Amino acid sequence: MKKSVIFKTLATIAAMLCLTTFVSCDNDEEIFSQPVEEPENVKAEISYTVALSEDFFLFYDVTAAVGINEKIVMEMKVNEYDWDYNDVWKGYVPENFFCKVVAKVKDSLPEIDSDKEYEFSIAAKSNLQLFDKAGTMSLPELDDISKAVNERMSLKGVDKVTKYIREYLKDEVIILLSSYTIE
Repeated sequence: MKKSVIFKTLATIAAMLCLTTFVSCDNDEEIFSQPVEEPENVKAEISYTVALSEDFFLFYDVTAAVGINEKIVMEMKVNEYDWDYNDVWKGYVPENFFCKVVAKVKDSLPEIDSDKEYEFSIAAKSNLQLFDKAGTMSLPELDDISKAVNERMSLKGVDKVTKYIREYLKDEVIILLSSYTIE
């Protein structure tokens, strides 16, 4: 009697394993027979550019943060008058590209020469080009939060320069805030 109970139990377990295998094979075939959607975009070229006057760096420290998919991948101090960042993505195109360039008033400001005319110029832009498998290019629109400062101002005199630094631009200014979301 013991042998028949053990035999029946093993036979039931074996039958369940066979059924599970057949059911899972059937599901696997269904999954693998469905068409795989290929991404529309297979290449992306991103560029961020900021141009600042020499006098701007006398009063401000400038930093840039570049990221994809809402994660910062690179942070750097901007020391160049013409700063740019370029990257190319092939095969995998992230869902989001962003860049933030910020200028903060330096802790210790230089003495302002009342006879010198200071040139404060800021120019910022970003560009994203997407390419599909056929090589057709498209230009996605910037997200609503994006902005870029583009201005030029010449100031002479301690009062005017101080007012520009402390009141007009405050203690911090966002020079470039660029965000693209690919749908």
